[in-house]
Amino acid sequence: MKKNIVLLMILTGFAIFSVTSNPHQITKKYAAVINSGGAPSGKTGAPGEGNCASCHSGNVNDGSATSSITFNGNNNQYDVGITYDFSLSISNGSSKNGFQLVILDSLQNNDVGMLIASDLVNTQINANNRTYLNHTSSGNTQNSWNFQWTAPSTDVGPVTIYYAYNVTNAMNNTAGDQIFLGSHTLYPSNTANIAAEAPVFSCYFNEVNNLILQKESWSNSPSFINLFDLNGKLIFHREVILQPGILNEILLPNTIKSGMYIVSVESDSFNEKRKLFF
Repeated sequence: MKKNIVLLMILTGFAIFSVTSNPHQITKKYAAVINSGGAPSGKTGAPGEGNCASCHSGNVNDGSATSSITFNGNNNQYDVGITYDFSLSISNGSSKNGFQLVILDSLQNNDVGMLIASDLVNTQINANNRTYLNHTSSGNTQNSWNFQWTAPSTDVGPVTIYYAYNVTNAMNNTAGDQIFLGSHTLYPSNTANIAAEAPVFSCYFNEVNNLILQKESWSNSPSFINLFDLNGKLIFHREVILQPGILNEILLPNTIKSGMYIVSVESDSFNEKRKLFF
């Protein structure tokens, strides 16, 4: 009996040593499984970020010739406040692929506009200091992913979509994975400055976590207040008459959790969205 116990202790100690003696190798080997539902934040190759090679072995390659960003705008330009449909497509994919993208301004490399996961089966949003679009577990079998982006309400100059994608060996390990980096820049249209002169409104959460809206003039018709999460799920909806020139306080349910949300205010003459932290 004692011999069996001693043997069991020896085998257990060897197994623990085998796993912990090279934890980076273990993490690297199974990264393809861990990240099959989307990469951690900051892996797009954008300024100040790493890329997928921090978890996946394989070379980092230029993806400009093997991938493309397309959208339904004209002349590679955006108009302020307009929501556009986009696609990221890769021509060198395998049976299992992954991606992550972010959209930044050209001056300070900050989040710009509003990134929307329009295909909740194959894509998802995650946010840290920046907002990212990733594949889901279902989406890693795709070679193309659709999403939306709402341009900012003012002309911020050129904006760039930075993305990284991983062409895997589809064998649940990272040996032979290939990482590709790409970018695509959009420019403000000639009408951007005109649209930017439209009246703006104040929108924020106060100290008791209710929504405050203020504008010098509102429509006399009802306004629809919507609160969405970053995956586009409707969290809160209310129809109200907003009063001009004062602080309109919208009471929110206490079931709303802390996080980043999209506030939408719509009426017959006004349609504006803001991204706020609750």
